[in-house]
Formats: sequence, structure tokens, C-alpha cells
Amino acid sequence: MKPVMTMITSSDYKFALAQQILGNYFDLRRLECSIPEYQFLDVKTVVKYKASLAYIKCKSPVLVDDAGIYLAACEGYPGALAKFVKSRLGMNGVLRMLNGQSRYAESVVAVAYCDEATAKNPVIFEGRVRGRISDLPTDTDFPKSAGFGHLFIPHGARMPYIHIPEAQKGKYSERTIALNQFLDWAKENILPKEI
Repeated sequence: MKPVMTMITSSDYKFALAQQILGNYFDLRRLECSIPEYQFLDVKTVVKYKASLAYIKCKSPVLVDDAGIYLAACEGYPGALAKFVKSRLGMNGVLRMLNGQSRYAESVVAVAYCDEATAKNPVIFEGRVRGRISDLPTDTDFPKSAGFGHLFIPHGARMPYIHIPEAQKGKYSERTIALNQFLDWAKENILPKEI
């Protein structure tokens, strides 16, 4: 029998990806609930608190994540505040902010696991993808769920992440990297050992 784990997310995409990577090992369940997110630049700090609060609420093993974009020209800003910056400035505002500046960026996802044993110190995994911010947005309709995907071009790709074909996205996915790190850890630490 697979151990039960609850992923706290309202995103169909995030849950489907987690199910694809973890579904053979966990009975992964989804819970859409409001967990306070403390505002820090560092995504690892955000998920640490978020995972602890989610565990208190669920009273069972949980998985949470958070994402950020770190712009070299802004000394790492906005980090985990990317959603706030996008909502305030819009993508064109971000492009204006970077006008004449370095376009180098890192897209980061942190995933945190929390259960009874790790309640005071959730285990955190981080996926990082280096790349750059495009010179122009690829379209004018930015879905709320797209984050910086319309502007971030992963190193080795020729187009922003949102336009990379599905079959190739895993190669550039910081979320895939973090979830695979978690799975490797889980196989050693919490999943039953194979006989």
C-alpha cells in the first residue's frame, strides 16, 4: 500500500506534474485550502513556513511548493515576490525595469515535505533553471497562472518556457527537478524499502 500524502495546491498543472512523478510511490491527494504565505524573497523560506502550517492544518504528511524568479540586474529581486511584482508592474513593466540591464535570471521552485517527524523543520528541495528574460513579451495575454513563463527563456531553449512543447518542458522545469529530488530523498527516508 502506498503512503498517503496531501499536496496543497489549487493548480491543476502542479498536481498533474506531481502525480506523474510521484504517483507510483504515493497515494497523492490534493487539497485546495488557504495557507498563509509569509513574504520573503527566498522561496525556501516561504515553503518552510507554508509546509509547517499545512501540516498543522492537515495533521498528515503534506507537500507544498513555491516559485520565484531571481533577476541579476535587481540583485535577486523579486524572488518569491514574483507574483506580486507581476501583478503590480505587469510584464511590460518588468521589461521596462530591465531596459539596458542584464537579462540573466534564475527561475526557482522549492518543494517542502512535512510530516510528524519533520514538523519543526520541513525537508526542502530546490530546482533551479538558469536563463534570461526575453526582450519582448511573446504575446499580450498573460494568464495569471503563467508566472514569468512568458518572459523566461531557459538556458538552451530558443523560446520562453510557456511556449516550449510539452514533450520538452521537463528538460527545463525547475519544478520537475525539485520533485525528483524529493522522490530520491523519499526513497531513502520514508518510502518502504523494497524486498
